[in-house]
Amino acid sequence: MENSEYETLVLALCEVIRDCRKKRNLSQSELSRRSGLHRSYIGDLERGARNLSVKNMFRLAAALDVSATELVKMAEQRMDNNELTLDLTRVKPVRSA
Repeated sequence: MENSEYETLVLALCEVIRDCRKKRNLSQSELSRRSGLHRSYIGDLERGARNLSVKNMFRLAAALDVSATELVKMAEQRMDNNELTLDLTRVKPVRSA
């Protein structure tokens, strides 16, 4: 996988996590409490400013009551359908978790 494709997948995952959170009417603070991750980390993820580690993807998936596999499938669908809403030219390069 090329670096740009990897970064696009990470951004798609972050968008899917944000959308799942909103569909469940959860605030970033509530998702933070459920996942054990800091609220500012979740905010950074949703803006595409942070990288998503596999460990944290599983924590967020459990907090959202969805499988990590389903998150990846939804992200891939978003990429395939060209439905990314984050402007890739305006997003900072992805930082490590």
